[in-house]
Amino acid sequence: MPPSHREQILEGAIECVQTRGVANTTTRDIAAASGASLASIPYHFGSKDALLDQALLKAIRRYSEHVERQAFAGDAPPLQALAKSLIATVDSFEEAGPLLSSLMEAHVKAIHSESLRERVAANRRLAVERIAATVKGGLGLEGQLSDEHTHAVSLLVLALVDGLMLASLIEPDAIPDGQELLEAVIAAVGPLVEPHA
Repeated sequence: MPPSHREQILEGAIECVQTRGVANTTTRDIAAASGASLASIPYHFGSKDALLDQALLKAIRRYSEHVERQAFAGDAPPLQALAKSLIATVDSFEEAGPLLSSLMEAHVKAIHSESLRERVAANRRLAVERIAATVKGGLGLEGQLSDEHTHAVSLLVLALVDGLMLASLIEPDAIPDGQELLEAVIAAVGPLVEPHA
């Protein structure tokens, strides 16, 4: 089934954000990219800002789904799933470069938009919950790690991924691949985790 007119506009907006950035995207750019008329944008979305908010949220979901497909394919034991998730996330940066730009744009724009901030925060809370489940099960720490500590560790993992994501956009050649990063993490924290595993 062909995409709806509204969906075409949304895809055009995502394309513009990825190639031009939020600040440099005009209504005319979106209309040209989507093959839509200028009047159809306020008709379907109310305003350019509302459309860009929707486009950024869709880009976040698209990237999350991309990483989850790579990271959680198959039935790996929890610790292997955690390792696979880290490798897949970091290794997805190059392939998903334009989507990463959208993610960064969404976070910056959310600082100044209350409605977008809440929706971006909701997506981040879901990511933290997924990380928490994998961390707790993967490290064999059920009953040993409090919910508060699990939450804190999961926030730290997400912050590390955010930082690597930003670094990959600024200086992609400086980021080790996922396997190298995993080996470095194991070398650094493995001795601390072993007594609990």
